[in-house]
Amino acid sequence: MTLKFDVLGQLGAARVGRIETPHGTVDTPAFFPVGTQATVKTLTPDDVLAIGAQGILANTYHLFLRPGADLIEQLGGLHRFMAWPKTIMTDSGGYQAFSLGFALEHGVGKIAKMFPGAMDAPARPSRPP
Repeated sequence: MTLKFDVLGQLGAARVGRIETPHGTVDTPAFFPVGTQATVKTLTPDDVLAIGAQGILANTYHLFLRPGADLIEQLGGLHRFMAWPKTIMTDSGGYQAFSLGFALEHGVGKIAKMFPGAMDAPARPSRPP
């Protein structure tokens, strides 16, 4: 798979560019709707195309959990599974792997103390107003 990125313009640290992918061109900066489990909730792929989306962002961890890599492969790959002809970008799923994987196994919440056993530690005294 070959990707090509060209900077088309720049002003300070900001830039506009173009990414060439095997599934189409993406002009940056770009808004990609999120298809967490291979679908943009409440929209069909035709709806997403109609609003002018250049691509969809999918979450690797959620796809791993459901429907799973084996099923996606059996059904012809992610583009075919999603019925999406344009670019798909996937994130690493690292945040979800921690917050929904390790954290759930160890009783750690997204905003709770971060390490197992820390729940037993004495609470910090509150600051005066």
